[in-house]
Amino acid sequence: MEPVAIVLTLLLVIFVAIFGWKVGTPIAVVLVCALLFWGWGRVAKRKEADIELSKDLIEKHVRELAMKRRQMTYAGSYGVAQTGRWEKEQRKFVDTVIRPARQRPLSIDQAAINTLIESALDEYVARTPMTDEPPEDLNGVGYEIYCAEQLRKTGWEAQTTVATGDQGGDLIATKGAIRLVVQCKYFSTSKVGNKAVQQAATARPFYEATYAAVISNADYTPAARQLAKASNVLLLHHYDIAELDSIILQTAADQDRA
Repeated sequence: MEPVAIVLTLLLVIFVAIFGWKVGTPIAVVLVCALLFWGWGRVAKRKEADIELSKDLIEKHVRELAMKRRQMTYAGSYGVAQTGRWEKEQRKFVDTVIRPARQRPLSIDQAAINTLIESALDEYVARTPMTDEPPEDLNGVGYEIYCAEQLRKTGWEAQTTVATGDQGGDLIATKGAIRLVVQCKYFSTSKVGNKAVQQAATARPFYEATYAAVISNADYTPAARQLAKASNVLLLHHYDIAELDSIILQTAADQDRA
């Protein structure tokens, strides 16, 4: 039996025992109704607080979540959307980000949080410039050319480096006083690992770049993310090219605060 049901039953028994059935029952009913009203109000406030917390954390990570959704959802056989990996990622986000931020059990379930995530991502996509989809059957060089074209469309001057002796940089992009060296990685199955981050970090001083980045169609390993954070290398999906200016501004602000 639920604790609330036990308390209500005990109240009824106590008041009936003290005041008798005719008097005790109405008093117990009034108190039970008051207790239920108080309990429902408390539950509603907890639910509202959990929704607001979830919204704040989703918005904080909205760019990363949008990238994950793009990477992990695709049309499978017969045109049926395959969302299994994305659903697993949503559960991971709740378990590793939202639950630790709340020092008690959440009052909203996974389905409700998934709805909040999807709504936030749809709004984010609607207000964010979109990068063109890459052509099918790209190879490494083709992906570098594609990324350079997308950079040019957003106002950057971009050129590929010489294929031999590129010193870890596939692209050099400039806008104003900012110089960006980019390592491009196009993978069909695996994630991008440490090597790409090391190449980008090595290329930054060689090309006298302000920033270094890895751009990929794939996700990054946890080790690559850790190394990128330590070496100040941006880890981007090609969809992020449309937002590169704001990403660099945010990066500059974060470095100034550090």
